[in-house]
Amino acid sequence: MAAHSKVTFELTYEELLKRRLGQYELLIKARPTQVVKDFKIEVRVFEQQRASRS
Repeated sequence: MAAHSKVTFELTYEELLKRRLGQYELLIKARPTQVVKDFKIEVRVFEQQRASRS
């Protein structure tokens, strides 16, 4: 990779998250091996709606 270039990685990961008081908590451990000026992690949580019983 060239210096000052932009790189995007997309990872799809499924995990059961517990919701507490309407919020989720997710621990992400990221350790770049070099100094990074602009490092961002974006997390999107999608909920599957459960089928309701009639």
